[in-house]
Amino acid sequence: MNKLNNTALRILFSSDNELFVVKKPLTPDEKAKYERYTAKEIEKELSSQINRNQSRAVRLATPPRSITPDFSGYENELSSAPQMPEPPKGYKNIFFPCLMDDALIPEDMRKLGIKVHRRIQKFFLDYSPEDDGLIFYDEHGLETDDYVDNGEAETDNLVITVNTPCFFITIEDYARLEAVKNRLSQAKTKKRQTRILNSLNDQDFAFYSFYEHQALLDKMISTILIHEFKHVKNNLLQQNRPYKKDYAAPNTTDLYLLEAEDERTAYLESLFFTINEYLKRENYADTSPFWADFSWLAQKLEKKSEKQIKSMLYPPEKIMNNGLKDWANKFYNNYTEQFKQNLLTAVLDNPLTPKDANHKEYKLEQRLLYTFKIYNPYTKKEEITGLADKITVPVPITAKIKRELIIPAQKERQEYYDTFKEAFQK
Repeated sequence: MNKLNNTALRILFSSDNELFVVKKPLTPDEKAKYERYTAKEIEKELSSQINRNQSRAVRLATPPRSITPDFSGYENELSSAPQMPEPPKGYKNIFFPCLMDDALIPEDMRKLGIKVHRRIQKFFLDYSPEDDGLIFYDEHGLETDDYVDNGEAETDNLVITVNTPCFFITIEDYARLEAVKNRLSQAKTKKRQTRILNSLNDQDFAFYSFYEHQALLDKMISTILIHEFKHVKNNLLQQNRPYKKDYAAPNTTDLYLLEAEDERTAYLESLFFTINEYLKRENYADTSPFWADFSWLAQKLEKKSEKQIKSMLYPPEKIMNNGLKDWANKFYNNYTEQFKQNLLTAVLDNPLTPKDANHKEYKLEQRLLYTFKIYNPYTKKEEITGLADKITVPVPITAKIKRELIIPAQKERQEYYDTFKEAFQK
């Protein structure tokens, strides 16, 4: 269990609404919780596992912090290219370094001591005519389905580990892949490229499709990390709310909505980051930055004038809601299991405060999450913009979600409360 120190790391907003961390004395309310948490008799109970009721109640009264600021130093291993793994004899590499310049790492993340690490794993690829597709082997030659794509990221506290796998293919397969790439690069029209792709045999098409997919993920690395940074920021903002005197625990449906809002705003953070960089370059004809993640927007921008593009992208409300529709259509169903697990954790870890009947806490946290840096193409400046009041696409809650996620979580929450009611009321 995490403990509060005598001074609490508090997440505050400066005048321009930037996130930063300072040390501040505990408020009386926080101090009372701290004293309760560190009381000798409770420490004894925790170590001997006696009186679990009160021990668990105290854990809820002082919720654990899943993100702890680390001032020992910011790290970014993606700022420079790594040494490419040496292929075994008879093989060549398919390897993309996934580079991200320090300047693209948000300043608030650097202040917090974010650490971006690289993990290089090795896999062998072979084509299977029987399966009509590629087979993956680990570096020991054992067939595996547990391979990682380029740019897959994992976040643990303030450490984000980015996978940049190296794939080995035979010299013969590599030569065939290079031949396909050369033919496509010499094709002068998209129609001609399509004809070339349609003419490929299954093996060549499988290798080329895989190569293109990894290349696309390499281009997406900035938006992948920006997505992860938003989760970190959201977590920091939300995990400090229970220490506020005006906090009231959201009801179970609102807790579910906040889980979804975390993912929706991470998607939007990547979208607005891509738009910001696109507008700053002022090369309006080049919509390629959007094709990796946001093809729906690239299609809208195609063959539009500078004036039309600016009016489409700013103010950002319309783009935001179109993005929320895209997220709902493409990604919402992918998160069902994640939301289920997170919701069960949330209903048990929520502080022992009155339930929020008026959705006040949900709306407040939603406003915190829906704050973005938006580039204004007319003033050529970035503006901190709150967009919660502009949402017209709500989080979808289907009958299935209610039946399989929200109702079971509410039941679990009530049973947990009833079991430890006496301890909760102390």
